[in-house]
Amino acid sequence: MSTHGTIAIDNSDINDLRFMDKKSRTVRSGVFEITRLSVFDEEHAGELLIKLYVPAKVFDVLPKKIQRGQRITVKPLMFTQGVNEKQAIANASYLLGIGKNLGLQSNINDSSLRHLRSYFKVFERCAIKLNINRNDRQSARNKLNALEYEVQTAKINKKTWQILSKSANIVRFLGGGRATCCKSAKDRTSMSVTYEQARICMGLSENDLEYQLSMANVMREFGVRIGNARKNIGKKRFAFNTLQRRMLPEVYKPPTAVAGNAVS
Repeated sequence: MSTHGTIAIDNSDINDLRFMDKKSRTVRSGVFEITRLSVFDEEHAGELLIKLYVPAKVFDVLPKKIQRGQRITVKPLMFTQGVNEKQAIANASYLLGIGKNLGLQSNINDSSLRHLRSYFKVFERCAIKLNINRNDRQSARNKLNALEYEVQTAKINKKTWQILSKSANIVRFLGGGRATCCKSAKDRTSMSVTYEQARICMGLSENDLEYQLSMANVMREFGVRIGNARKNIGKKRFAFNTLQRRMLPEVYKPPTAVAGNAVS
């Protein structure tokens, strides 16, 4: 999961981030179980058990081990980075010695990176055993290295938004599930989702940033996310005023045509 939260002056932001981090840590032993619909329910203390109910025609083509109830282990991770004007204020306050400690984001990202490295070692062994193309294995390694670089070189008082895109890239490339959220789950989230969609269209490459942003901006102005904004606030505008838009990293700035005067 990627979050676009903020370690700001408001304690509620810090508490929200700590809550999300705690939840992602407590379900690190979670599993998926694919089974037929049943009246029975199993309890597993300390674990999150998700059951996916599928039609018989889908169930019948699953591997026999899965049909017999073997569980599929998942590794929940969270990478976080504030990108809005509140993060900028928090960074400035920290530099002046009057703000809150900004170490929580770094601690969360460092922890998630360690777990991702551990998972990647398992992936590499399985990939070799399954004779996965060497170029694909190297591409996966390159994406992990790119994320490691951003996490390890991130300045505590800077908006290292690249952590969000690099972590999304490696998880998608490995076939993992992805979720992105901000506090309202409509404005910064929409900017992130459309930017990610543009990268997916180019095979998760970030080589031609200008072209990717032009593609993302088309989706921001005419895609489904602006419809989601309309359902939330009653008009096709993302809730960024002029100052807020200016304070966002370039890849998260919406087109001026759909940037409203409301506050996100």
